[in-house]
Order: sequence, then C-alpha cells, then structure tokens
Amino acid sequence: MSPETASPGMPETPAGTFLFAHGKPTEKFQSQTRELLTDKIAQAEKMYGVESVYGGGVEGEGENVHAYPGRLKEKASGIGGGYTSHLHKDVSRVLGMMRIEHLNGLKAGPFILDAFHPETSTIIEVNPPFQFYANTQHYTALSKRRHELLRAMGFTLVHIPHQSWNRMADDDQKIQYLKSHLPRRMLDMHTHK
Repeated sequence: MSPETASPGMPETPAGTFLFAHGKPTEKFQSQTRELLTDKIAQAEKMYGVESVYGGGVEGEGENVHAYPGRLKEKASGIGGGYTSHLHKDVSRVLGMMRIEHLNGLKAGPFILDAFHPETSTIIEVNPPFQFYANTQHYTALSKRRHELLRAMGFTLVHIPHQSWNRMADDDQKIQYLKSHLPRRMLDMHTHK
C-alpha cells in the first residue's frame, strides 16, 4: 500500500507486505497499530500538556473521580468530552469507580473507540440502540463489520449492549456485570493498585 493510497491513520506497509495471514492480523500489523496508538496518545499528551489522558470518571462527580498520578481527569459536560453517548459516559464512570484506567474517544484508523485499555489492547464497545436492528438484540450489518474490523486490527472487544446495561438498577450490579465480562488480566492489573 503506497502512502498515496493508505487510509489516514492506518499503518503504512511497503508493497508486497501482507497485513493479514490466514484471516488474522500479522505481528507486523499489530506492532504498527500499537505504534500508531502510542503516537496518538503522545499527540494528546502534547496537546493537553499532561503525562497521559485518563477517561475514568468525570470531574465534579465527587467520589467517582480518582486521582491517578500524572493522569488527566477528563472534563465533560453533557455528552462531549470524548463520550459517544450517555451509555458510554455511564460505562466510563463505572470503570472509573473500579479504578480501571482507560482512554475515551481515541481514534484508531477510521474508528473512534469508546473506551480503550492500552495495557491489554481491549476495547470496551458500548452498544447503543442504533447498533441493533429495531426491537431486536441482533447487531446491524454495519455494526458487525465494525466489530470484525476492530478484531482484525488485533484488539480484544468487550461488548456492553444497552439492553443489558439499562436493566441494572444500581452501580453494584454494573460493577458485577463488568467484572464478569472484562478480561481477567485487566481486572487483575487494577486490583493491585
């Protein structure tokens, strides 16, 4: 893929280099994607003048704001602030209560990631109603394709469907739900802090 035909934000590869082998991303592609994300994080750090961008909690919500050393507490009013929906904002808030550091609204290739955990290359993908066919629990073809492409880029995806999230009555249920769906490695990393 030449620089002229490369997609903006996607790793460039010399002609004849394969990004995928047997339907899976190559190590080179995964490495280039990680480098790209590292560059994007560095750009955000430079732009905001901080060590790193942290999306776990919204300033002004008292006990839900956790001061991690060298982390920027994301300021948000309304949806803005890197959130794609009220559902995303609520999931991010609960991740913050669990002290799981994550990035909100990070661009990866043609996609904006809901919540990204860099240490495990995990995307926490919130699934609002528009990702489903009306009155069903079936993802739209467009949503399925997005999920396939994100997996092909080497990410682990954790889905948080709006139907499941909205049935939970309180934060304790939401925390238990996330504990049962997030990768064990991610949870173990944050229980020792």
